[in-house]
Amino acid sequence: MKRILLSNLLILLLSAGAFAQLKVGYMNPQKALASLPEYEAALNQVNTLITQRDGELSSDANSLQTQFTEYQQISVSLNDQQRFAEETRLDSLNQEYLKKRQSYQDEIQARRAQLLQPIIAKVNAALEAVAKELELDFVMNQQTSTGDSIIYYTSEGQKDITDLVIAKVLEQ
Repeated sequence: MKRILLSNLLILLLSAGAFAQLKVGYMNPQKALASLPEYEAALNQVNTLITQRDGELSSDANSLQTQFTEYQQISVSLNDQQRFAEETRLDSLNQEYLKKRQSYQDEIQARRAQLLQPIIAKVNAALEAVAKELELDFVMNQQTSTGDSIIYYTSEGQKDITDLVIAKVLEQ
C-alpha cells in the first residue's frame, strides 16, 4: 500500500514538473518560535505552573508515604477489621492523589495550549505571507518533532525561509 501511494505521489510530482517547476521552501518552526520573546515568556509561565504543582504533589506524596509507612509498622498489631479499614482509607487517599495529579497534568496541558496557540498562529500567518510573497508552492518542515532532518538536500530553487518568517512575525 505504501509503495502504491509513493508511486502515485512520484508520478504526480513528475507530471506536475513537466508542466511547471514547483517552487519549494522550507523552514525550522522551532527556530522561529524560539526567536520570539513571547514564546519564551509563555514557556516560563508553564514552567512556573509545573514547579508549583510539582511542589504541591510532592508534599501530598510525602504525606501519603508517611502514612503508608506508619501503617506497615502497626499493621501486625491490628485485627482484620482494623486492617481492612486502614487499607481502605489509604487506598482512598491514594486515589485522591492520583486524581489530583491527573487534574494538574490536564491543567498544565490546557495552559500550555492556551498560551502557545496565539503564538503559533502568528508564526503560521507569517509563514503564509512569506510563502505568498515568494510565490512558493510548498513549504516543508526542516525537521521532525524529534529533531530528525526531513530535508537532506536542496537545489538553488528551494530556500530556507525561517529567517524571513521570523522577521515577518517580529514586524507584526
